[in-house]
Parts: sequence; structure tokens; C-alpha cells
Amino acid sequence: MDLSNRDVAFLIWLCAAAVALLVWRPGREGILSIVRALWGKLLVLVIVFAVYLAAVVLVAQRVGIWNTGLLKDTFAWLLVPGMVLLFGFTRAYEERRYYRRTLVSVIGVTVVVGFYVTLAAFPLLIELLLLPAIVFLGLVSAVAGLKPETRPAERFVDGVMAIAGLAVLFGTGAWLVDHWASLDTTEVALSFALPIWLTIASLPFIFLFSLYANYETTFVRIDFATTGDPRARRRAKAALLASFHVRNRELHKFTGRAPGELAAAKSWGEARRIIAYHRAEARLREAEEDLAAKKLIRYTGVPGTDWKGRPLDQREFKDTKRALDMLATFHRAQFKDGRYRADIMEVVGNLLSSKALPDPGIVSTVKTNGRAWSAWRRTVTGWCFGIGAAGPPPDRWVYEASEPPNGYPTKNAGWRRGDFDDDIDSDE
Repeated sequence: MDLSNRDVAFLIWLCAAAVALLVWRPGREGILSIVRALWGKLLVLVIVFAVYLAAVVLVAQRVGIWNTGLLKDTFAWLLVPGMVLLFGFTRAYEERRYYRRTLVSVIGVTVVVGFYVTLAAFPLLIELLLLPAIVFLGLVSAVAGLKPETRPAERFVDGVMAIAGLAVLFGTGAWLVDHWASLDTTEVALSFALPIWLTIASLPFIFLFSLYANYETTFVRIDFATTGDPRARRRAKAALLASFHVRNRELHKFTGRAPGELAAAKSWGEARRIIAYHRAEARLREAEEDLAAKKLIRYTGVPGTDWKGRPLDQREFKDTKRALDMLATFHRAQFKDGRYRADIMEVVGNLLSSKALPDPGIVSTVKTNGRAWSAWRRTVTGWCFGIGAAGPPPDRWVYEASEPPNGYPTKNAGWRRGDFDDDIDSDE
């Protein structure tokens, strides 16, 4: 098993980090807490997954697509992409088209470029300096992207990383040109194919384990609702298995009041009807979400209003309401001595940003006596949403119109008590 200079540099820094953590008392305590967390079911899961992959590798060796020269790459895949895949098992029943996206991700351009740059390594000294530099620049970029005022620093760091990336690409190309005759193309092809077939072979394991974990979670909810009736518990679980089988995503949506209603069923037929009702309800909810997403695309840039007077183009509507709702939650949590905090935006403003709204742009004010507050934001389409309170929690008002609110919440200024999702025409 040959180690490149990049592998040696990584191992040196890994050992240095391990020694530093062991010498540093909080580091030792952190490692012990991680070990304690992994001990038990998680450790058994990792061992079973490793044994499963070992069996897959043995089959691959018989077929001729694996040899001992790929041992290093196999361990590297298991420790990073493999563990990410394993501990992200909930995505298998939470996300639509999870398996398709996972397969596409292992044959995408990013993976090809990543494999390309591993074909060659720089001298050891350069590799030792390059690794911490890339990690440091990546952290700086991530931190700088959290605040609008530090975005120029983020762009500068990203530019430096892009230049470094191009240097690595050209350096790898130059090395390949010089060493092409001595390159074992068969071994290179096997190394490139390794993460692809390992990922494909791992997906059945991920599916079965995610299905088991999904059923276990739902069974626990049923157990809580049927503490004094073992027969009802068994009937509910049997009805669940008979209805969902291996429908992982549908089972995941059987939440909320559904497990409790199923546990209260008095007969097998009633249990099946309760499950059928909640499955239909989940399908309707998903269809409504799909329709909303398609409408968002269909009406992007389209002028005009709907029958409620809202713009047809509703970009940023959902994310704006989410940010304002979050601000209201912070205001309620920080309400003290009959006053709302005047500096709330300085304290939690960064928490209101998201991928969709990197710069929330929320205008927020608190009354001088601290007994009322309001906040509003204008979306990219020009529509304004507002939220606020005219009294102590749980007082809550919302606002939406083509122009921002004028002042604090009052009934005659376009504000209404309730939530954004309530009927826009509803009165107090």
C-alpha cells in the first residue's frame, strides 16, 4: 500500500492534531464524550456496516475490480464518504429521489476533478503547508459569509482558493504529462471506479437500516400511546406493517396525531382506515407543496395579482415569513419586565439569514417604552410583510401589502392578529 506525499502530510497533521487534543484537557474530555456516544448501538452499526462492505469487497475481488493495491482508497472511502452515507440514513426517507441524487453525486464533475487532483502530489514540504492553508481559508470563507459586512472578505478568500485550485489542476496536469508512460492506467481506472461501486453497493444497506430505524421510531410513538393495552399495541404495529411494507418515505410522514389515533383503534378495520386516511392526507400535503413550487417557477417575473391581491410572482414570500416568525419568537423569549428588547436585531440578526435570504434586510423598531414592536421586509417582487406586537406575549400581529406598515400594530392600519397562513380576509 503506497502512500503519496499528500497521504503522508495528512497523516502527519492528523497525528499532530491527535496529540494536541490528548494534551489539552478539554480535548481529552471531548474525545471521551465522542467515544461514549459511539459506544453501544452506533458502534454495532458501524461494525455491521464494515463487515457488509468487507463482504462486498471480497465479491469485487473475485470479479476482478478490486485488489490489495486499493486497500488505502477503500479505507479512506469508508472513513469519510462511507460514514457520511451511513449516518445520513435519515435522508433516505426524508428526501425525494435520494438514491438517484446519491448516484449522480458520485459520477459528477466535482468527483471527477477531485479524483484528478489525487493522481499527483507535490513535494512533502508543499503538501504539509498546503493542507492547513486550505483548511484555514475554507474556515475564513465560511465565517466571512455569515455577515453582509464581511462578504468582501469572503469573495477575496474565495478568489485566493480559486487561484490555488487552478495551480493544483495545472500542477497535476504537468505531472501527468511527465509521467504518463509510467502510469498504470488499469490501476487508475480501478481506483476511479472504486467509490462509484462502493456507493452503489452501500445503498441497499442504507435502505434496509433506514427502514428499520423508521419503523422503530414509529413503534416507539405507538408504545407511548398504548401503555396499558398490549393487544392494541400489537394490532397497531401489525396494521402499520401491512399498510406500508417498504414504503419508507410514506411511513416517515405518519407522524403528529396519526400514531395516537392508530393506537386508539378498536378493530383491525378501523386501524387500516386510520392509516389510509393519514396516507391520503400526506399525499395531499405533498401535492400542495409541489404545486406551490411549480407556481413559484411558473410565475417568476410575471406581472399581475391573484384573487387575493397578492403578486403572482411570490419569490421570497415563504422565506420572508419564516425570518419574521423567527424574529417574533426571539422577541417573545427576550420579553422581560414588561419590555421588548430594543437591541434584538443586533443580538439575533445573523440568525435570521438563510441560503435563500443571505441578507434578510428586515427593518425593525421597538417602541420607546418597550411595550410594542414591529418589523417588516420587502421581497424581491416589492411585496411587504410585517410582524409585531402591541402588547405583552402572546400578542401577535401580521401585515402584508404593497407598501410597508406605518407604525406599530393597530387594527385600522392594515394589521391583523394571527399568523401569516391565516385567511388574509379574516378579521380579529
